[in-house]
Amino acid sequence: YPPSTPRVLPKYKLLTFCAEPRTIRQMLKLMRFRDRKNFMKKYLRPLFKEGLLAMTDPRSPQSPKQRYVITKKGENFLANSAV
Repeated sequence: YPPSTPRVLPKYKLLTFCAEPRTIRQMLKLMRFRDRKNFMKKYLRPLFKEGLLAMTDPRSPQSPKQRYVITKKGENFLANSAV
């Protein structure tokens, strides 16, 4: 997909935002979502599957201290796509 494709823009925005570890609450606010479950299904799980985003503590996915951060593969994706 070219970066201007509507599905790629949210991915690019989230990955750029997660250059620093972020909470799900911060990401929901950035994307203007209220429904956490739908957000996880539509955006975060696909990023996890692609290996572009990772949890800082994968052993405790429900932890209130959980943060999400871009992976090396995610950094490569950003470097190879221009918005």
